[in-house]
Amino acid sequence: MMEEKSLQELFIMRLELEMNLFRDKLFRQEKEDIYRAFYRIEIWEGVYGILLGEAEQLPKEVLYGLLTGKTGILEGFYLEWMVQENRRFEELQEYVHGQIQELFWEYQEDMVEAEGNKAAGEAERKQSPKKI
Repeated sequence: MMEEKSLQELFIMRLELEMNLFRDKLFRQEKEDIYRAFYRIEIWEGVYGILLGEAEQLPKEVLYGLLTGKTGILEGFYLEWMVQENRRFEELQEYVHGQIQELFWEYQEDMVEAEGNKAAGEAERKQSPKKI
């Protein structure tokens, strides 16, 4: 895995790229469409600010998980936020922190499972008779 500082730099660059692409796409739209997208803009900006402000404190496992996700980082948080029942903007920071914590624990569980599988494989190889 990359060094933590490199992951942080890559993470920040990725956030900035995603936000710039979002803004560029948005500003190519008609005024009315921009007004209709206000809530989406507000959430994207909010998540962007939260993650950018905390990038240096995020563990490398979380950074790696966010960088290797199936969707864009900001898009993923936005889509997950939209399925929440109570979507008040004031709760956005708490939600982002919860998602980060969940990602961290999932990564830790995966690492423990991988270590267990590796140890089991090594034990099996030691017990298997050698073929001649």
